[in-house]
Amino acid sequence: MNTTTLAQEVEMLFSNADVEGTTASALAEARALWNEICHGAAGDADAIARLGTMFGLDFHRVLALLLKYEWERVLEPAHSDAKGNEPSHHADIDADIQALLFTPDSTALYRTLTKQGHVPNGFAYDPRSLADTIREMLLIDVHLLAIGSVELQTFADRSRRSLELLQHSTGEIQTVFYSKKREWLARQDELGEWLLRLERRRLDNANLTQEWMAIFGEAYIALNEESLRVDNVQRRISFKLTNPELTRDALEQLVRETEAAKKAELRRLRHRLSIATNPVVPLWGGVVPEDAGREYRRTHKAVLREIWLLIHPDKLAQQAHYSQLTDDQQSFLSELWHRAMDVKTQELGMHPASIQREYRSLTILRDILDDAKSILENYGLQTDVRLMITGDTVEEQIAWLTRSIQRLDDELDGVDAEFMALRDDRDLQERAALLKAPPSQQQAAKEKMLDRARTYRERADRMEIHLAQLYETQDRQN
Repeated sequence: MNTTTLAQEVEMLFSNADVEGTTASALAEARALWNEICHGAAGDADAIARLGTMFGLDFHRVLALLLKYEWERVLEPAHSDAKGNEPSHHADIDADIQALLFTPDSTALYRTLTKQGHVPNGFAYDPRSLADTIREMLLIDVHLLAIGSVELQTFADRSRRSLELLQHSTGEIQTVFYSKKREWLARQDELGEWLLRLERRRLDNANLTQEWMAIFGEAYIALNEESLRVDNVQRRISFKLTNPELTRDALEQLVRETEAAKKAELRRLRHRLSIATNPVVPLWGGVVPEDAGREYRRTHKAVLREIWLLIHPDKLAQQAHYSQLTDDQQSFLSELWHRAMDVKTQELGMHPASIQREYRSLTILRDILDDAKSILENYGLQTDVRLMITGDTVEEQIAWLTRSIQRLDDELDGVDAEFMALRDDRDLQERAALLKAPPSQQQAAKEKMLDRARTYRERADRMEIHLAQLYETQDRQN
């Protein structure tokens, strides 16, 4: 998402005004007002709205400018960017809480907009309606984009169309619509929050496993290697006993595909061990300013929501043309989902003060999202998961909202179930307990793994002798 600041937008307005031939006196007046805003002499919402009037901006573009202004006030309470001073951060205010509580005063903004003559196409509008519009803009981050962006224009068109329909509805229908819309927006935001929580748990689990691998990895891999040997030899003996005529080459062909996945898993374990004992340089592990942290969190939530709605197996199965995909295509999309859910080694081992200790890498998730969209488009599947209420009448939109709320409730149940499974994983609970155990207990656990590995190795050796004897019998008979 390419975001813009208030200052960038205003400078762009001045540039466009030059091109469009705005009079020198009008430009000078606008420039004087902007200078006053930058130096704090007129640094309030009314001044921003007046600036919008000078440039002839429509309702939604002025509203976007006002939200940028309010957002930047939250990020830097003393307007330090506009005046060129250093930011005045408040260490006693939690950044995440500030981001979650960013709820501009819709009543004050309503007074500002109406005072400057900004209303959406002359429709009846009140503070509560404006609050809904603002909430929807914040949920899809449209206020962070350029005010001339396609996304903001699409949102504005949709908003005006909705107002148009409501103008011809009864007060009772309007009340039901706004009630359903608020409930729907709340569910959308709740889904994003739960997905953040889910990915935090996934990241915590991966970091815990990484710490565990650094201590127990060698013994654990030895145990897995010998256990796999037993399984592989047992599989060969079973095939050979079932079909005594099988040659060595034919038998290897039979077991190759089954055993490839197990070998790949062992390679992944060895790689994780090497990373755990010799950490790589993090992809991005530095401490970031509070404002960057807030924007990272908001953007992260939006990307996670989009990935979930696009390639979660249950969501894919609901797509109209999904059943027409080949088995290989469906398998590839499933693999893509697992890629998204698999925490990468570059995301592990971050400093506790790093933003990536709390959140997955946004770079990695965006790459996955881009791949998903490209693949889905190639397969002819839907990639648009924007928050768009559908229906040609208010009654149809209310029905759509009701169904969507129910689907979102199901989504939330699914996310919660995944979170509970990750939280209650028994193996992870045992590993967490071992990490807290004294060194003597940790050493005893490693020795127990190595003892079991020796038992498996001795068993595999005996079984390999038995398999060799089966072939010797076949060779003598031939």
